[in-house]
Amino acid sequence: MALQVISVFRSIFDYSGLDVYCFPYKVTATAAGRGVIDVLPNSTSRDMLGREAVNGLMEWFQSKHGGPDSLDFQAARLNFVKSMAAYSVMTYLIQFKDRHNGNIMYDDQGHVIHIDF
Repeated sequence: MALQVISVFRSIFDYSGLDVYCFPYKVTATAAGRGVIDVLPNSTSRDMLGREAVNGLMEWFQSKHGGPDSLDFQAARLNFVKSMAAYSVMTYLIQFKDRHNGNIMYDDQGHVIHIDF
């Protein structure tokens, strides 16, 4: 249900002309109480970054996208801001619980994606 609400928010953001990003991944029901969750390709969790001894998000962004002056870094930073804005509004209004480093993903374009609702 949370993913359906995120889809509604994405439609509202688009309709309002807001340039923000959210990714309501798909879950396919296979039986009562069971399903298959879409994979988030080219992404890693904040928890995994910590296990790889990456202490700061800035350090990880620079290792993935180059220095702060590079165009790739600036595009990734903009993607981060757009997705953080969307998920911040949604998590505040819906009051998602159980948010921790294992439930926050970063894709290779810099977007933040919340999972596991």
